[in-house]
Amino acid sequence: MAEENMAEDLRFCQICQHCPHQKLDPPTTPQARLIAMAEQRLVQAAEGADPSDDRPVQWPAGGPSPFMSKIFATLAGLSKDPRPESQATVTRLNNHVIRFLYEGIPHPVKTVLGERFRRADGSHNNIHVPSTGQAGTTYARTCQGQYRPTKLPTPEEIYEKLLKAPSKTRDPHPGGNSSLTFAFASLVTHSLFRTDPRDWNKNSTSSYLDLSPLYGSNQEEQDAMRTKDGGRGHIHPDAFSEGRIVFLPPASGALLVVWNRNHNLIADELMKKNEQKRWRDPPPLAAEERLAQDEEIFQTARLINCASFMSVVLNDYVAGFLGVAREGSTWNMEPFNEFRDTNHQPVGRGEGNHVSVEFNLLYRWHSVVSSKEEDWTEGILKDLYPNKPPGELTLADFYDGLRRLRGGDVPPSLRVELDPRKRNFGGIQRGPDGRFKDDDLAKLLFDATDNVAHRYGARGTPEVLRVIEIMGILQARQWGVCTMNEFRLGMGLKPFGSFEAWAGVADPPKESTDAEKARTAAAREVAAAARELYEHIDNLELYPGLHAEETMLLGAGSGLCAGYTMTRAILSDAIALVRGDRFFTTDFTPANLTSWGMKDVQRDPNNLAFGAYLPKLLIRSLPRHYPENSIYSLFPFFTPTQTTANLKAIDEKSGENISGRYSHTRPPPGGKRPDA
Repeated sequence: MAEENMAEDLRFCQICQHCPHQKLDPPTTPQARLIAMAEQRLVQAAEGADPSDDRPVQWPAGGPSPFMSKIFATLAGLSKDPRPESQATVTRLNNHVIRFLYEGIPHPVKTVLGERFRRADGSHNNIHVPSTGQAGTTYARTCQGQYRPTKLPTPEEIYEKLLKAPSKTRDPHPGGNSSLTFAFASLVTHSLFRTDPRDWNKNSTSSYLDLSPLYGSNQEEQDAMRTKDGGRGHIHPDAFSEGRIVFLPPASGALLVVWNRNHNLIADELMKKNEQKRWRDPPPLAAEERLAQDEEIFQTARLINCASFMSVVLNDYVAGFLGVAREGSTWNMEPFNEFRDTNHQPVGRGEGNHVSVEFNLLYRWHSVVSSKEEDWTEGILKDLYPNKPPGELTLADFYDGLRRLRGGDVPPSLRVELDPRKRNFGGIQRGPDGRFKDDDLAKLLFDATDNVAHRYGARGTPEVLRVIEIMGILQARQWGVCTMNEFRLGMGLKPFGSFEAWAGVADPPKESTDAEKARTAAAREVAAAARELYEHIDNLELYPGLHAEETMLLGAGSGLCAGYTMTRAILSDAIALVRGDRFFTTDFTPANLTSWGMKDVQRDPNNLAFGAYLPKLLIRSLPRHYPENSIYSLFPFFTPTQTTANLKAIDEKSGENISGRYSHTRPPPGGKRPDA
């Protein structure tokens, strides 16, 4: 119904504006107007747009009366009128009342008592379907694939023509993102994806941001991380559960150690605050009581630590992708709150998450690795395959290497210590106390901030990762995933009509720069290569389609500079991960995290990092090395050169000396005392 008709007749249904309802004559008497006003207020309350006031209000035709009492009185009085139009009004009002009262209580319930803490394997996040996102279950499928090409190029051809970087000299990331950005990204992906080597359909980790690389993906792994007997909720110092991390560039392991330390700092603070006065310090001597206290503190600290991980995902990682920090803005998405859609239905939250094979393929960002990380990876492969260059490795070689790694038939430097307390990584060694030196950890992190990442897009993957790309293409085929255009339709995006549209071929303006001309020429080459491989755009497979698509330019609202399809999907996934997690929404309460814990994980939009959260963890875990005003502390996901340029651009726009608030030099190797 048009808005002008609604204004003329308030008795016409205000709930379903698009549904046909019986239209009554315009109200002409005071009683009719009272009925219309009652319905309007009832509808507004039922919609949930504004909280209803249950205290007496002044009605046009009478004295004060509570909202619901007046509604019931109106219904009781009107029901005595035998006219059909009056009875129709009674039915309509009654339906609104029933809806208002029924929807006042969630159906089904959103949470239950006794499920305060995360399970080790991620189960029971959705209390109604406990296996949603549980470790050890099969991957989901995001998009239905209805079209399957019968003739496909070999994975080797795809790599050579669409993915391979032409030389060791690769283009830097246009936004100046540091390699630490993608060291953190690796922690996100390793939290969500851990394909079972015996069954590629199964995911051995959970589908949640639960820091499983730190805590483990099942109860046995989690128990191996805990001290337990101390009654203080600690985990073993500087340890992490996920053995795969040692084969990643070292900054990923260093970040995990930061979250390890954060857990123990949180546990100590919980014991110190002891808000409910139910923990004892010193802990109880009786083993059963001590273990119960240890369990509650550990699980509470884990909830808070996972929330800090989520806070970095939203306030540092995603905010950087949107270009927010570059502009000096403190805005960020707030995906947690309850609200209703345009059809007045609650938008879901806390319903769980289940990762899919499509997103497993999407997050294989091999082109962005920095040159230093490329060299580091090449060194590992040379140790594992001393008689064969990395660019010549076959899948048979790769699987043989995995077999030897699992069996320990490799050089000592490649053996993964099963006990997380003894596990080293990145060339640094534990001391007698089981901890790594702060100097060593800080160096790994500073180096990652100094090293620029490389661009997304076609022809950017270094040769050292050739066999990994080939395996990804074959996995996608085994999973039977949809095509690139089918995935775009699933994401609500227009399918490509040509390879040129996918590759971003556009006629450059007459006054185009050399860079614009080069970009267009490169796009034409990629489009031609894809046509040679696939013949028709509808045949383009998802894996190369995602990773060789035209990338977004750096600009307002764009900082990731990945492919358009990939960017759209990443943002949807980020919101699904956060809004779908019960422990970040319906159970994100002081009763579960404590009042201090709730406050500790909140972003501060007024801090020097424009609301970023990772600086707080770095300064807290390595206080001698991360000064509070250093750009290495506050903007670690960008190279120092890029950060300085960003701050000077903010200076020019604001007319203020914003950049003067920061130290722009790398902190000294040995750090300094916090009070120096």
